[in-house]
Amino acid sequence: DQILKLLHPFMPFVTEELWQRTAKRDGLLMLSPWPSAQAPRDEMAIADTEWLIGLIGAIRSVRAEMNVPAGAQIPVVAVNPDPETAGRLDRFGEQLTRLARLSSVETGAAAPDGSVQIVLGDQVMALPLKGIIDFDAERARIDKEIKKSDAEIGKLEAKLSNEGFLAKAPEDVVEEQRERLSGLVTSRDRLQEIRARLGG
Repeated sequence: DQILKLLHPFMPFVTEELWQRTAKRDGLLMLSPWPSAQAPRDEMAIADTEWLIGLIGAIRSVRAEMNVPAGAQIPVVAVNPDPETAGRLDRFGEQLTRLARLSSVETGAAAPDGSVQIVLGDQVMALPLKGIIDFDAERARIDKEIKKSDAEIGKLEAKLSNEGFLAKAPEDVVEEQRERLSGLVTSRDRLQEIRARLGG
């Protein structure tokens, strides 16, 4: 019955004919209720998928933020993983390696030197980037961006604390400036997180 109902929008005449001929049914197929999805949810599979997507996204973000060359194959090291994380790395290592462009998935007692760390829940993953990126150059670049953001934030804060501006400017302009300030603060905070990952 469910298959006929699902096919009905695409093959109305054929499915209606089959509906009438294959069993004794009251009413037309076109008037019968649409099937509802009542498949059982596999909570473990959902949690595993969300974990994998989160880790891949975090690794890709670090690669982009740290200017890691697109073709560079780097390992990821799970630092003292709990049994659940170790099991997931074992089950999904192949997908993780392919989708996050990794050379390998490893475990270790400590993060290797020159690593950028990713915190996922209560687990720490390390991406060893020594020899792949220039840490000094990246620190200098991020520091410069933070300084630029701080200057822009300072100007906007001064403008928004100016009573004359608030009294004369249209409300939509004031709101636009507040939104811009909020965006700049979020961006600056993100840069500070990246800078903290680089250490030094």
